[in-house]
Amino acid sequence: MGRWIEAADGVLVRRYQELDLSVGLVVGGESCLVVDTGGDAGQGAEPAAVREVTPLPWQWC
Repeated sequence: MGRWIEAADGVLVRRYQELDLSVGLVVGGESCLVVDTGGDAGQGAEPAAVREVTPLPWQWC
């Protein structure tokens, strides 16, 4: 299971060692951006993981 690490103010990385995968999260004032969701949406950061950090609506990139 991955965990969020704050790289800068409002910028987080979630590392999944077992998958050799990192997911980024940029939290803004009105929404957030999920970066690098893997091969497809099913492999990306699960919505529950984003909700650990913020209730804001998100965009996928």
